[in-house]
Amino acid sequence: MPLIVLMLCVGVASTLPVLVTALVARALGVGVPQIAAGVGRPRLEWTLGGTAVLVTPWLFASSCTFKDHDDPDLAADAPGRPFGEVHPVLRALVVLSGPLVVLALCLAAAGPAAGAAFAQGFGQITDGALDPLGQAQAYLGRYGQAADAAPFATGVLLLAKLMAFSLLPLPLLAGGNSLLQLVRWKRLALPPWVGPVLQVSLLLILAMVVSWTVALAVFLFG
Repeated sequence: MPLIVLMLCVGVASTLPVLVTALVARALGVGVPQIAAGVGRPRLEWTLGGTAVLVTPWLFASSCTFKDHDDPDLAADAPGRPFGEVHPVLRALVVLSGPLVVLALCLAAAGPAAGAAFAQGFGQITDGALDPLGQAQAYLGRYGQAADAAPFATGVLLLAKLMAFSLLPLPLLAGGNSLLQLVRWKRLALPPWVGPVLQVSLLLILAMVVSWTVALAVFLFG
């Protein structure tokens, strides 16, 4: 049961915020040329309101593409205005909308416990990644017991923690991306230092994911 709950939560955490973000962007009139739910070769494809929707069974990473997000020629003929024309504060809120809406759903389902889980998630995610054979095992042990006893409630709390991960101030995550939108306050192009920061951010995220994957493998099979 703990593994099933974990996989379901990861799928929801990677997909639902992206869908919410795309809907908020469209509500503001921004073009969304593509929504990709999952990674790998799409098994389902269709077009909805000018947006190409791609779905794969591997819902471990999802994304939506904004018109004119980084490239002025990107999907220039897609319906809607370019993302760069939106006020920077609104752009930041659009990027944050997905995780915040999912967090709100967690709070509605679990009350203050979800808020506490969210607040603890920032430290637990980093602590566990730094010590996959020690601290992460302790976290996973408590999670496994809770998931066996109350899978739905535990899943809601885990989802709140995953939203904390999404809001970390790393540019490739929603938290860091929202800061980048504020950096682009008076310009469409990002400053030159953003490129190296994005590369470092990618390495940090990959390191955290690999570390937690190792921790989970040891917890399940060690």
